[in-house]
Order: sequence, then structure tokens, then C-alpha cells
Amino acid sequence: MRNAECAVAEIVSFLLIIAVLAAGIGIYSTAVLPALEASAVEKQQSSITDELCGLKSDIDLLWSSGSPASICETLLPRAAGYAGTAATVYFGPGTALSFNHSAGQETVFLASLSCTSPSFHAEKQTLLYEGGAVFYDEAALLPAAVGDTHAVLVVSNDAADVILANTPIAVTAACQQRTKYQDVSGIRVADSAQAAYWRSVLSGVSSITLCTISFSAEAVP
Repeated sequence: MRNAECAVAEIVSFLLIIAVLAAGIGIYSTAVLPALEASAVEKQQSSITDELCGLKSDIDLLWSSGSPASICETLLPRAAGYAGTAATVYFGPGTALSFNHSAGQETVFLASLSCTSPSFHAEKQTLLYEGGAVFYDEAALLPAAVGDTHAVLVVSNDAADVILANTPIAVTAACQQRTKYQDVSGIRVADSAQAAYWRSVLSGVSSITLCTISFSAEAVP
């Protein structure tokens, strides 16, 4: 009889231990693990933001003091979302705009480089360099070089390209030319997620300098 009672007690104890372990794993999976992964993604996004802001500063130096064929380079950190999912890095034409000037009319595409990463809850977060400004989704983090009457806009003739990567991305920007336009009027900004920003900052501009650059990017093993 005692042997049977001891056997039952051991089984009950074993089941209790299993139940405690299962509860612990459940708590870790539902509370601790998401918090850790969310923190990792936040740090990763912060690193990518810092690099894009640094890229903006480097490109500003290209058009302000560089010469045609000058280049700048940056390395975007491992651009992945949670659980090793790959990020999407896009570079090429961004928002389109056109304007009249003293010698005719011009239509251009703002240079665009974006990194879109899924977050833990499958929400996509986009960091974007466009035209000289840096955006987080639709909000401007750093403004373009636009004053009361003059604007410097970074444009590109590149074809669109996309890289899927969960490794760092090496980005190169090459300055091709700078052109200044006087007596600018009738600025028209095509619809895009950043259109409201560009329409607002360019509303009083009467002269525009276009800095044409070319982006290239590749995943680094």
C-alpha cells in the first residue's frame, strides 16, 4: 500500500513540475520574448536611423563642397526585423515634382533610399532618405535644405532597385551634377506619402538648385 502511495505521489510531483515548467515557458513566450525582440528591433531601427541621418550629412557635403564624381559611403546595420526576417531596401526615384523657370520647365524625381523592416507585431516601419530630408514613415526627422526663397533638392535619374537582406547594406552615393534654376514658379508635387511635406516647404521658393546623385547598394555578407 505504501509503495502504491509513494508511486502516486511521485507521479503527482512529476506532473506538478511539468505544469510549472509549461507555465514558465508560456510566460516567457508571451511576455518576455516579445519584449526582448521588440527591444532588439528598436535598437536596430535606431542604428539605421543614425546611419541615414549620417548619409544625409555626407550628401549635403557633396552638393555644398564636393565636385562632380565625388562619392560618399555608409553601411546600414543588419537591416532585419524580428526572428531574422529580411528588410526591404529600395533606392531609385522618389516623389516627382515639376516647376517652371526662366528657361522653360523641369520635371524631376527626388532621390530616394528607404529601409522597411517588419516589427514584432508585423507592422512595417519605414525609414526614408528623400530629396535631402529624412523621414520616419511620413514624419520628417531631418528637413531638406530649403530656405524662404531657395531650395537645394537631391534628385536622381536611377532606375528603381530593391534589395532584400538580413545582413548589413553598403550604400554609395555619387554626385553627378549641380544645376541652379532662377525665377521658379508653379511648383507641382505628385502625390506620395511625403507630398504634404514637400508642398509645404516649397510653397514660397523662387529658385532651386538640383543636385543629381546616383545610389548603389549591395548586401554585405
